[in-house]
Amino acid sequence: NQEETEPTWLGVVHDGGDSQVLSGEGFSLLPSWRHLCHLSSTQAKTKLASAAAELARVNIKFVLSPSLDVATRSAALNPSFCSTNAKRVSRYAQYYVQAMNKFAILPVIKHFPGIGQLHSSLAQKFSVIEVDKETLEPFKTMLDYQSTTTKKAVLISLVGVKQSGGTACALTSQCVQQISTMDSNLLLFSDDLSLKAARFDPNTNDYTRTLSAVAQQAILAGDNVLYFGEQVSYEQLDQLLDDLVRLYKKNELLRTKINQSLLKISRFKSS
Repeated sequence: NQEETEPTWLGVVHDGGDSQVLSGEGFSLLPSWRHLCHLSSTQAKTKLASAAAELARVNIKFVLSPSLDVATRSAALNPSFCSTNAKRVSRYAQYYVQAMNKFAILPVIKHFPGIGQLHSSLAQKFSVIEVDKETLEPFKTMLDYQSTTTKKAVLISLVGVKQSGGTACALTSQCVQQISTMDSNLLLFSDDLSLKAARFDPNTNDYTRTLSAVAQQAILAGDNVLYFGEQVSYEQLDQLLDDLVRLYKKNELLRTKINQSLLKISRFKSS
């Protein structure tokens, strides 16, 4: 018998503006997320419906969007942030999710627990925030809104959270559990593990941690899908895979976590 293979699962970042990966021939350029959030509801829905249809035509199955980050006043002009108003963020995120769901594309809401307070990119340095009620509101609103949806996903940020000891959220079980307990059926994505913030070592206050060490910590923290950006080469990924295979054979807890994640990913891909 021919062995069944896992279906191909393609995904992209599709935030609009400079953060739209598929933007060549055949793809309409979405305005930036901030601009889109300040269009009328009708205009925003029309643009998102076109974007979802275009993605479906090239067999995209998930998008690492939309951003639910509530911007602070000082970060309000960042094109990646929708608004300083949590309710507006939630409303336009719902429009985004509606458009994608219509074409069976999985939206991965991000960046839990919210990075709207940041004044610098996590690609440049590690930062710690204090999470408040307004920061979390859009995530709770969206999970409630999607309560009848069987497939839901969240991307977890590498920002440090004071309430979880100041370690990067995606690398901390306490922080990951905060979102997973809201809904046990969530598929949990790490943010880009090649970002400089992921390599921060709190013991030395330097950026010396290896990709393999970061990946192992993300798996043990409870992330199901590890995301690596374009800065990571195929050679680095091959080395990472070799390291994880070796650790998988030796570390029972890591093996259990990987098996659980593979089962969950398989269910998402096949349903």
